[in-house]
Amino acid sequence: LRRNADHYGVSLIKKYGVDHAALDYILPRHRGARFLFIDGWTGKGGISRELARSVAEYNASRGTNLPDKLTVLADLAGVSG
Repeated sequence: LRRNADHYGVSLIKKYGVDHAALDYILPRHRGARFLFIDGWTGKGGISRELARSVAEYNASRGTNLPDKLTVLADLAGVSG
């Protein structure tokens, strides 16, 4: 299958969350598109939890419905969604 997939690097920092300004930039440019947060690996799940917390905050403040799960290539602790 051939599919077009846009890719953006978005900061996610523990205790600060995902970059809301970056999401504000990206979302209007891709209305209705499937949206995934992807990383190379996760260890103890701290970033997965931070993503879920931060995306919930973003969704509540913007009226959006972004998924709050992190997709990873290697899930060493079995904690990604």
